[in-house]
Amino acid sequence: MPGNLNLSLLGNNGKSMVIAGAISPGTTDSAVTTRLIDSTVADFLSPVPSVITISGSAGFGDGVSEGTIKTGDYIWASIDILAPFEIIIPETSVEPDIESTEIDQDDREAITNHVIEARLVYNVINRMPLGAKVNIYLSGDSATVISDPEVSFVDEIFIVAAPTIGSIASDTVSTGYQQIVIDTIDLRVMDNDTLYIGTQIVLEDTNGQPVKLTAGDYLTVLGRIEVDYRFDGDF
Repeated sequence: MPGNLNLSLLGNNGKSMVIAGAISPGTTDSAVTTRLIDSTVADFLSPVPSVITISGSAGFGDGVSEGTIKTGDYIWASIDILAPFEIIIPETSVEPDIESTEIDQDDREAITNHVIEARLVYNVINRMPLGAKVNIYLSGDSATVISDPEVSFVDEIFIVAAPTIGSIASDTVSTGYQQIVIDTIDLRVMDNDTLYIGTQIVLEDTNGQPVKLTAGDYLTVLGRIEVDYRFDGDF
């Protein structure tokens, strides 16, 4: 059955606020999440309190709907206080730390001498209110992996902006696992004893419009190289 939630926030800065709203009913099979948003929290946080005390109550029923409460039914609430950073961003490049992996000599020979097909398999997960382009660079030299890579995947991987509520990212969006074919010449990068992987994340231009970023925003790049081998009894 439907319900209602009433929460009171009291800060040691002398300010208080109330968050209240209707709660959607759950189903017989699963719980339902209701998100309440109050954009007036900025005044409550000025000056920023060091302690916030939260109390409240939840009620069931609206005087009209019928329902049954049984063992195992519950209502649970949590509060996130977000103070987003509002900013206008031109196209901006971010370069995370360079990663590396050691390649065994036997593996190198198998890859370069018996390969049928190779591919870069990737998944990009975005929880930011703006889209991005991801460039990936491979090299045997960590000093030049970005500036002069042996192999690069540029302008091939894109991710759209995450869904938002009140201009703040509210969920993740992902490319799903996709693949880019690697030809046999580029695969020679695996001949290096150590393979260095550089990533460049290019955040899209907001076209003069501000976006709201929070500490919970992130972008994750997952990737691996897959190789199909031809087995002829030599390895």
